[in-house]
This record gives sequence, structure tokens and C-alpha cells, in this order.
Amino acid sequence: LSMVFNFHHLKVDYKDGQKWVLDEVRWDELFGLFDEWQSKMQEHDGWSAWFFNNHDQPRAISRFTDDINYHYESSTLLATLTHMMRGTPYIYQGEEIGTSNPRFETIEEYVDVESQNYYKILLDEGKTPIEALHIISERSRDDGRTPVAWEENSPYHGFSTVEPWIGFGKISNFYDRDLNSDKSIYKYYQELIKLRKNYKAISHGDYKKVDSIYQTYAFERMYEDEHLLVMLNFTGSEIDLEMPQEVVEKYKDGEILINNYDDFDIKALKPYQGVVIRK
Repeated sequence: LSMVFNFHHLKVDYKDGQKWVLDEVRWDELFGLFDEWQSKMQEHDGWSAWFFNNHDQPRAISRFTDDINYHYESSTLLATLTHMMRGTPYIYQGEEIGTSNPRFETIEEYVDVESQNYYKILLDEGKTPIEALHIISERSRDDGRTPVAWEENSPYHGFSTVEPWIGFGKISNFYDRDLNSDKSIYKYYQELIKLRKNYKAISHGDYKKVDSIYQTYAFERMYEDEHLLVMLNFTGSEIDLEMPQEVVEKYKDGEILINNYDDFDIKALKPYQGVVIRK
């Protein structure tokens, strides 16, 4: 436990700091935290852990992006962010194939005591069973505790030969399906890890924010004469970037190291697009 783990970025959709009250993501706060952590750690020669998922959190793909209409793009966007940051990225079980929240249909499917108890509290506060279950489905710790689905058509999806302690829920992401897909999330993670090993700008370089307008985030990673630009769009729409002209000129003819789309325009990002360019 010698590495710093921050959790404030996992509270940017709490209304008035309350976990069980749903709210929109405050993107300016989220990107502000990222920039502050990166800048201050760099200034004082510190080192951070970068993660979105763990056993106490709902799945980030369901929380911060669109896991239904842009499943591949959302998964790879989040992966690009964590792997391009200054620090150590962490991959939580199932994240590498884009595991979503299970979206259980009854409260009985949730095992977590906190979720069970708070469902009753929400009902006592006047919520309907449908409203209460929706809140639980968005916030429960069990969202991150479902078993890994290895095989689509095997009993218990290849996780075990007996019924697991908790169900799989409404999942559509399986290891065998992903590995055989033309757009494999797992293989995209492999490419990101290769980049971290091959480019010191990622593993050792400095960080500098370029843009964080609306729901877009762009930053540079730099090591000696090796410069990279990371551009991320956290919306379901094409977004025109507002980067300084000198940055556009610097990277407009650069080499694309990784891109979760087949094409790219440096002045506009597609829905949930993540791109890394080398000058």
C-alpha cells in the first residue's frame, strides 16, 4: 500500500455528497481533479494510481459513458485515459472486456447488505419500488462484484461449474466473444500496454493540460523530444475541440499511435473517441 489512491473523482455524480442521490456528472470538477492531481504530483515528484473501477464501485462504463449505444468506444475511451496518465494504471476484473453494471431486475438479486438496507430506506422515504431499484442499480457495490463472463454459451459462462454467489445480470460482454471480435476491447488494452512500455513520454514523461472544455479533455505527455497529445470526448456527439492553434499546428501531421475509430480529425472528435498522436 505504498501508492496514493484518490477517490474524489468517484463522487462527482453525488448530489450534495450523498451516494444514494443520483445526479449528473460534474465534468468540470472531474477534469479539474485530474489536472490538479497530475500537476501537483509532478511538481513534487509524486506518483499516483489511476483507476475507475474496484469492488466498491459501480462500473465506470455504465456510470461515465454510454455502455449501450457506444460500448466499444466507451470502454476504450476510459482505458485510453487511465493508461495515458502520469502514474500507474490499474485494470479491474472484467474492465478489459467492457463489463457493464448487471442491472438486476429484482432487489433479491443483490447480495450486498448496504444495497439491501438502503433499498428499504429509499422505500421509507417515499420512492416507488421501480425508483428505488433504479437507484440501487446505479450505485450498488455489487455492480463491480459480478463474476467474469469467460464464455458466452457455457453454464455459468465458464466462471464455475456451480452457481456463483451472485448472478451475472444483463451482460452482453464475454471474453470469448470479445477476443473474436473485429473490435476487441481486450486487444485494445494490449495495445495501450505496449505503448506504455515503448514510449517514455507515457511511462516517465511530464503532463500538461491542453483543454477541458465541456466534456472533452486533452493533455500532452512529454519526455525530452518525444511529445504526445491525448484527446478524449466523453459525449455521445461529435465535438469541435477548442485547442490552442499552436497545439493544432504542432500535431496536425503527427503519427496516430492509437485511435478507437478508423478515422480522425484533429479539430473534431466523434462520440466517445479517444486518440493519441505523436509529434
